[in-house]
Amino acid sequence: MAAYGSIADALHAYPTLVDDERKEEAEALFRGLVAAGVAAPTLRHTLLTAVTDHFLAYSHSMIFVQKAFEMPGGIGWDEADTVLSPLVPEMVLCTRYDRLPYMRRFLRAWEAAEADLATFVGNTGVDLDAASYRRALTDGSPEDACAALVGALQAGAPVVDLIDETGRAASERLARFDIDLDLDDTNDWGWLDVTHTLTYLDALRWAWAADPTLEVLRGLFHATWFVQWTSQFDTRNGHARPSAHPTEDADDVYRAIADRDPDGAVALVDGYAGPREPLERALARAAAEDHSVAPIMVAHVVKTAQAAIEESRALGDWPDATTPIAAAARFLAAPKRERFVFKSTLEAISVLRGEAKPDSETVRS
Repeated sequence: MAAYGSIADALHAYPTLVDDERKEEAEALFRGLVAAGVAAPTLRHTLLTAVTDHFLAYSHSMIFVQKAFEMPGGIGWDEADTVLSPLVPEMVLCTRYDRLPYMRRFLRAWEAAEADLATFVGNTGVDLDAASYRRALTDGSPEDACAALVGALQAGAPVVDLIDETGRAASERLARFDIDLDLDDTNDWGWLDVTHTLTYLDALRWAWAADPTLEVLRGLFHATWFVQWTSQFDTRNGHARPSAHPTEDADDVYRAIADRDPDGAVALVDGYAGPREPLERALARAAAEDHSVAPIMVAHVVKTAQAAIEESRALGDWPDATTPIAAAARFLAAPKRERFVFKSTLEAISVLRGEAKPDSETVRS
């Protein structure tokens, strides 16, 4: 770290090293910052700046920073180097999705808007047309989603209010996911591609609460694109939300999930009139008892349930606050094809038979 002259210069250099994919130098610099006793908020801001320079790793990088910074609170800051330093190679080596065709239309709209993010950081209050904003994200084009966010910010909408509504839109996206798509082995898309909209929003909310800066605000633009882009995974013929089924017993929700009844689980959450804590426990229990096998699926089941609970708490009182829990309950109750296991098995069989590996088709390209 001494090569940079000062801690301030080293902090400034870190995002550049990440962007230039200079893994060893970036990791050495960051570990030097930790060893030098740089304060946790400064380290956090440095990492978040690098994370939001791009849309990294299909949202994993932001989520990893959130989880990593939550850990020292439980095990002690003395373990910061062990916990935080592995974030660096992940950031350096992961995919920058904003450099791929996926985000091209949204990025053009963002650039054309010429939005000065620094002027929006301190937004303090305006009546937000929440329904129109969410509709632009769930049912609009990339240009519609970008315009809705920029327009709301320019009108003075507080960032936290927009995070709330983007979170509701992410929950709606999860609730619309085409379950049959996950069971279709001819494509590479599935539940995990859409659960990230909710878990990323939860990580972004954490980041904004800890570091309300223009760097973190860039992450809201990424989230807006993410929710809009995943509309391609909606139920093809439109998803009619089941009518709410009144109950005050959270165990009813647990049983619907355990019985693999997605619509029943959603209907019961939407109709739930009991206290919050039993419903949270029911969702957490269902996640803990899920029958997924592959570690990646187990991890996503747990983190999606936890994110739904956290998002629900952030949204306030029933009934609006049940939206993330209903979406997560549907995910937990639905059949989930662990195709990374299934496809690997089929490919191994093909190899043993001397057959060519089958090609995968992309969904709705």
